[in-house]
Amino acid sequence: MHPYLMQTMSTDRIRDWQRQAEQDRWVKESRRARPRRPARPARELVAAALAPLGLRRVPPAQETAGRTGTAEGQPAAADRRQSAGNRAA
Repeated sequence: MHPYLMQTMSTDRIRDWQRQAEQDRWVKESRRARPRRPARPARELVAAALAPLGLRRVPPAQETAGRTGTAEGQPAAADRRQSAGNRAA
């Protein structure tokens, strides 16, 4: 390659690096100038994401003491449902 072209290419590359460095400085300064917001808790983020869908987070159900389903004394929610391991036994 001709030395003149090499010099031109290296000059362009240096200008690009300087331009990129200047742009990075602008971004850094603008971020420092912005007021910081405290981070939102995860539950608020989930609620904000589900709100447009019309969904609302429902707290998990609490087990009611004394309420049993079948004669085996299992909780009512487990009415005849067995895991694969229990069926084989």
